[in-house]
Amino acid sequence: MLQSNPFVEKYWQESVWTDFIGKYQLMVKEKVMMALRNPARKRRYTKRFFNDLQILITEGNFTDEKLLTKNNIKINQTNTTGLSLSIGMTLE
Repeated sequence: MLQSNPFVEKYWQESVWTDFIGKYQLMVKEKVMMALRNPARKRRYTKRFFNDLQILITEGNFTDEKLLTKNNIKINQTNTTGLSLSIGMTLE
């Protein structure tokens, strides 16, 4: 689970983080559903899926920026967990 990340453990009580994780979970569910659909439906829903994925990346970036600036932490590649999760889903 995502809670095993030591950086994320601090933010499970933050509403911004839980909102992002809820959206991430919806995208994981949609990704699984896309894999199970027949090929004709898969082509129809692909554009919508990638549009939603683009929104998730933006949300991940916003979430990281908000949490890190709130806690006075310098933003770098190693502590942008929300953005990393979103980009990881894109690369899959």
